[in-house]
Amino acid sequence: MKRLIQHRSDFWRRLILSYLALMVVIILAFGGYLTKHAQELHTQELSQENLHQLQRVQHVIEENYLNRYELSGLNKAMTTIRSSGPEEINFFLEHELAGNYSKVRSLSNDLSTLKMASPGLESISFYFKRSEIVVDQDYFYEIPANSPSRELLAHIDSQEPHRWFARSILQPDGTEQPLLSYIYTLPYRSKGAQVKGYMIIDLSVREVVGQLQALIQNEEDRYYIFTEQGALAVSNTLLDGGRQSDLSWMNGLLERAGPEGRTTLTSFEGKEVSLSAYQSNLGWTYVSLRPLNSITLLTQELKKKVWIISSMTMLIGLALSYAMSLGFHKRVQGLMLRLQSMLEVQHNKSLYDVLAGRMPAGEQPLPLRPDGLFVAALLQVEAPHTAEALQKQLELKTGSLPSYAVPVDSQRVAVIYCVDDLDGQEMIPHVRRELEHLRIKLGPEYGFAAAMGTVASGTEQIHISYAEAQEAMGYVFVFGMKLLIAYEELEHKQPISMELLDIQALENKLRSGDESLVRQHYAMCRDTLLQSNLTIDAYELLLHHMALALAKVVMDSGRGSFRLTSSEVIAFYRKRSLDETLHHLEQLSLEFVASQKGMGESLYERVALSVKTYIDERLDRDLSLDELADYTSYSKQFIGRVFKEQFNCTIADYMSRRRLELAKKLLSEKSHTIAEVAGMCGFRSVPYFTTKFKQFWGVTPAQFRDQ
Repeated sequence: MKRLIQHRSDFWRRLILSYLALMVVIILAFGGYLTKHAQELHTQELSQENLHQLQRVQHVIEENYLNRYELSGLNKAMTTIRSSGPEEINFFLEHELAGNYSKVRSLSNDLSTLKMASPGLESISFYFKRSEIVVDQDYFYEIPANSPSRELLAHIDSQEPHRWFARSILQPDGTEQPLLSYIYTLPYRSKGAQVKGYMIIDLSVREVVGQLQALIQNEEDRYYIFTEQGALAVSNTLLDGGRQSDLSWMNGLLERAGPEGRTTLTSFEGKEVSLSAYQSNLGWTYVSLRPLNSITLLTQELKKKVWIISSMTMLIGLALSYAMSLGFHKRVQGLMLRLQSMLEVQHNKSLYDVLAGRMPAGEQPLPLRPDGLFVAALLQVEAPHTAEALQKQLELKTGSLPSYAVPVDSQRVAVIYCVDDLDGQEMIPHVRRELEHLRIKLGPEYGFAAAMGTVASGTEQIHISYAEAQEAMGYVFVFGMKLLIAYEELEHKQPISMELLDIQALENKLRSGDESLVRQHYAMCRDTLLQSNLTIDAYELLLHHMALALAKVVMDSGRGSFRLTSSEVIAFYRKRSLDETLHHLEQLSLEFVASQKGMGESLYERVALSVKTYIDERLDRDLSLDELADYTSYSKQFIGRVFKEQFNCTIADYMSRRRLELAKKLLSEKSHTIAEVAGMCGFRSVPYFTTKFKQFWGVTPAQFRDQ
């Protein structure tokens, strides 16, 4: 067959392939239907098998294992209903501790015996609200915050009792121990203000995993048990050194499987698996993840037979396609030749490859002269999905220069202008005039920004001109849709000025809380930037530093009621244009200043107290306002004003008063000389110390000591 095909025309080979393709379509349609039906049967069989296994797991875990410990605790809790119950429990429900340590010891011993008789019981403890103590099988805690269950006790009144839930406690070695816990209210089933205490039963999750592992037939099968709140309570992967899927994928399990026992096929860790879920009466969701190669089903054999029959039918179809093509070849050969000639007339437009620097093969002619002169331009529209309409307007060839439009994406169109007939100095200006004329002709409906590259010599250099146009298009961020720029103009752009990077001024104005100063600063920045001839990197660097200044002030001052964190300010400050970005930063700054006014008193109080504490701890040092400003990260003027508002005195007066009070105390002790006291209080001159002491206390240090 191969030799015969080689001697026939290309049309004959195509005709064979067309019949074969028709046969393949029929086979795929029929085989696809059978495969789909087999897949549905396969899924149903998997669902029944997995549902049965999940129900078996649920029966063992909930009805056998958890129910046993629930009944065990119930016997203890029921005794609180009768006053004749165990003396220790009912005693502490009604009385304070008051030195009754023997009753505590008796109760702890009773709990220890109960734990020894209950394998898998990790802990059983009582929390008595009246005496505020916690007793378990090992210890008792007069301060509940010292017990292992301190996090649970902190919000135990809001925890729903008489239901199993998952939690973890911190071990002495720093690791988290997962537990399944059950809370009884005492007296039993009491509610609200009637609750006088709680009994907490903790089961080791590893013991529960052991019970689960005994039910698993294949070691690759994975089972996950989620609580009503969607928290992962138990998984058989815990015995594999804690090997768990990431939590985001875990959350996806519940959504994809559903709670009604539905089974879906998916891929997990490179393997095809079946994913099933079942929700018990307890409200817990049981999820199984079983590799398909670990399950032998009858429908798998059916799918194999379907593919075997389809493959045999395809071979038969190949033979029939060859025979039918041989009969129809001569009658349609002429038609195919004419179609082929029409296809050869069509030009292969590979202009986008030319823009990207990928020249087409020699048999694919381009509508461009290889040795011509070209200018690449990039046009960007403001409204999405209007680039196609702009391209159609460009293809009308209404300009004086030959051009070819190439769509780039939904908002950009590239244009290749042929400038062979123009003088070297007039090429770029002429293209500029073409674009200006096009902008006027199309009107605001097709408003666009335009950037041009330099002149390219030959088609192989067009991609360089296009890359330059892309770089120049970056200035659309500054000038918006009115941009019309040539790459050669970028040489005259200036780098960032260090004066413009004086971000400390913005920080000080933000810290001052004065909205008018903030508005004036941004107005000055806007006027300066719009009048400056900077590089795009300079604009972006300045805006980034302004965002950093705002983020720093947010971080230093405390977020308060401000809606963004410092990291969110940095992540989301940039908008579509320079003006929009400046406006956004200004609004964020004003919003921050307004949010600080609501918490102004607490902010001033924090700053003033931090300065006061810093001074009190360093009375022997000669502190300066510069040092205090560095310590608080605020300006000298700000901390001076805040301190005086809070304490009705200046920082200098406060330091002097505190030093003289300390000097009075030290002189009263009579263990130091006057010179030593002066040095310990930050005075470097004894005469100056004597003068200040007498001015403040009315007597000299020596006179005070004699008195």
